[in-house]
Amino acid sequence: ASHDILKGLGGNENISDLDCCATRLRITVKNPDKINKELPDIIAFQEAIPEHINFLKIAFPGYHFTGHGREQGYDGEGVFTAIRKETMMELGNETVWISPTPYIIASKFEKQSGCSRACNITQVRDRRNGHIYRIFNIHLDHAFDEARVEGIKCVLDFVEKRNNELDVSTVVLGDFNAFPDS
Repeated sequence: ASHDILKGLGGNENISDLDCCATRLRITVKNPDKINKELPDIIAFQEAIPEHINFLKIAFPGYHFTGHGREQGYDGEGVFTAIRKETMMELGNETVWISPTPYIIASKFEKQSGCSRACNITQVRDRRNGHIYRIFNIHLDHAFDEARVEGIKCVLDFVEKRNNELDVSTVVLGDFNAFPDS
């Protein structure tokens, strides 16, 4: 998998900065055009701030972005989903908060880090074959196991509710802030 990630970023020569923590890898590339060669249909971003998204919209004009910040006024870091315009058509999107009150902006669990957590739900139709996909781009809590467990339960409830309305192929991806054995 790491070889594919490196290849998708344009190879070693396209990496200008790299940083990581226990659950994520942060990479700055020198030339975003090399990423455009891979042309993924869907790209998911977590912890993106408005400056990141503004840059990404310029660097990747062939993509439509959904999502927004997770705090009051839809500010701050957020989860965003990029959809390749040539191959995918957006059918709708919404952001919900991973909490007992998902439609209250910036809501959280009682025992959770100071950061609210969001889920961007984007429904797309593949222009090549007409297939519909629902993408759940999530960002779970980094500090409390209980919040992660309750958070994924909320996400699975969202999946079940949406699939009861319209049963389509579903993808859940994002920053789970967890290790494989946790």
